[in-house]
Amino acid sequence: MWNRRAGRYLAANLGTFDVCYVSPWLRTHHTFDHLLAAYPAEQRDAMRAATRYEERLRDYEQGIVTRLTPAQIAARYPEEARRRATDGPYYYRPSGGESWGDISQRLAPVLDALARVQPGGRLLVVAHNAVILCARKVLLDLDAEEIVAVSAHAPVRNCAISHFRGRFVTDKIRVIALLFDITSAFCGTQRG
Repeated sequence: MWNRRAGRYLAANLGTFDVCYVSPWLRTHHTFDHLLAAYPAEQRDAMRAATRYEERLRDYEQGIVTRLTPAQIAARYPEEARRRATDGPYYYRPSGGESWGDISQRLAPVLDALARVQPGGRLLVVAHNAVILCARKVLLDLDAEEIVAVSAHAPVRNCAISHFRGRFVTDKIRVIALLFDITSAFCGTQRG
């Protein structure tokens, strides 16, 4: 499985993490279990003991268009398709759902809090592709058009690994990030 391969990569290249934050959704719990399986029992137990489940890392709430393709949305909910075309992917909020902007707003305080949770510590966040995409937006201070372009040219794929490094917007967190999905993991080293 891809998540086991990602776990082996984490264990071999990034080592253990002092704090682990995981989305409350079941599929992220499964991915996290597979990631931890790559670690020796003592390290795995320590990381599991330092794990917190964070509601604000939950996946994108898609409302009435959940699990529908663009063609299915156009056929079943033509007004939704028109609104998405007008609002654009960042600002479009499906009925009963949330926009990428909503995700970014709920994520910004989480990222800020995580930066302060254990200064100098190593942090692992296991979340979802939309959350990781919006984390890029928040950390890199991208505007709506830039994150839409990132999504088109460098999407967060299932268990694909990409790294980014640097000082980010708040200047409170220095991150080495690893992104992958079905559950996505954001792995970092914090430096104050």
